[in-house]
Amino acid sequence: MRLRMAPSPTGQLHIGTARTTLYNWLLARRSRGSFILRIEDTDLARSKPEYEQDILRDLKWLGLNWDEGPDIGGPYGPYRQTERAATYQKAIGALLKSRAAFWCFHTSEELTKEHELQAATKQLMIHVCEHAVLPPDEPAARLKAGQKGIIRLKVKPGVINFDDAVRGVIKTQAETLGDFVIAKSMTEPLYNLAVVIDDHTMAITHVLRGEDHISNTPKQILIYQALEYAPPVFGHLPLILAEDRSKMSKRHGATSVAQYKAMGYLPETIINFLAFLGWNPGTDEELFTLQELIKVFSLERIRKSGAVFNKKRLDWLNGQYIRKLKPEAFIKACESFLNQAPLNLVCQGNTCKARSGEAWPLSQVHAIVAQEQTRIKTLAEVVPNIQFYFSGADFDYHASLLTWHKASVTDVKPALEAVFEKCSAIKATDWSKPKLEAALNDLLTAAADRGTILWPWRIALTGQEKSPGPFEVATLLGRERTLERLKMALTKLNP
Repeated sequence: MRLRMAPSPTGQLHIGTARTTLYNWLLARRSRGSFILRIEDTDLARSKPEYEQDILRDLKWLGLNWDEGPDIGGPYGPYRQTERAATYQKAIGALLKSRAAFWCFHTSEELTKEHELQAATKQLMIHVCEHAVLPPDEPAARLKAGQKGIIRLKVKPGVINFDDAVRGVIKTQAETLGDFVIAKSMTEPLYNLAVVIDDHTMAITHVLRGEDHISNTPKQILIYQALEYAPPVFGHLPLILAEDRSKMSKRHGATSVAQYKAMGYLPETIINFLAFLGWNPGTDEELFTLQELIKVFSLERIRKSGAVFNKKRLDWLNGQYIRKLKPEAFIKACESFLNQAPLNLVCQGNTCKARSGEAWPLSQVHAIVAQEQTRIKTLAEVVPNIQFYFSGADFDYHASLLTWHKASVTDVKPALEAVFEKCSAIKATDWSKPKLEAALNDLLTAAADRGTILWPWRIALTGQEKSPGPFEVATLLGRERTLERLKMALTKLNP
């Protein structure tokens, strides 16, 4: 098999394009065939080199490499449409010579009037052009005289059918298409013609794409026939739907791979999640590596109905993959988020400097980060979860948080004073979780409700309703910062 993906560099890599790329890639790898990356950049007004680089970068981040493409070349290049004008010109010339295609010289005003009449009389919005039978020399004479024209394919009545690899046989009446436009000029093919020429000259055997291309396929089959090319196998994938079952768009949230990467999703998560958007393995297994997907993926198990983008499942999957990371890999994956605002941790050698100006041992920062591995669903959640450690003078919270919901306000001060006394008795060199637990054991045993001790202590250290327990936090904060925050809490209780 030779399969391809042909994104347009008019924006970041869309999550739907990534899903289609994945399916093509898996089929190519399973068949020990080739996967080709082609850039469809003929929309000169919107195509940008930086978008092409973004697409290549994000595909590589997902682990979807290619065997031929614009950056590595190959035997069927070039792999950018803007570099293939000579190939298009040759094919267009052949179509005109055989009279399968022809020059249409109707003005845009004439075509607009025709469409308005068709709309008013509820006719098909198509154009059957009388210019198809112009004398052979007339088109050249008109062009030489400066008359503007476009190139159309002459469509004959009949049935166009193809066996879709996902949906089965699909039939279309050719007369519903009219004589459709295939090129603006000898070197400017429109999408349907360019994709046929590209796929044929690159020896593509299978075209797997979204169902929104089903309406293009009959037109492309007619072009294949006119050029006397053998068409590839077509397969059309279900659309990705939002949770309200409408077509997924920006109003539903992030739509690009880059956005999900920035939100802290792992590439393994995105791959696994996308694989299940329209396909299932036929078992209860939910976690697959790329290599495992290659072994189990098949066209036969692709669904026809739309695939709902379930954000909760995406978060669950990401949590699973985060927990599967080795500790050092987890910390490495979090580094880019630690360097960003609002944390802005700058680490050099064995020391990290926080935005507050405080210096922290690198090993201590790593221990703080490592504690979050079992608590988060996305890597980006690390920053708000650990920010309180590095807040410095910005550390603050409302005094009302200190009161455990089962206790009275009057219980808080003596509880914190007792904790402060116990912590003060521990030397800096002995500061550890076991020592803290031993020091506070009698106090907690005597308490009617441990929450009356642990809750205000944890709030004093974190200022947050949700966080790791106070023993874990105090251990990582260290003796000096723990005592400072306990003093701050007591001050809040005595304004």
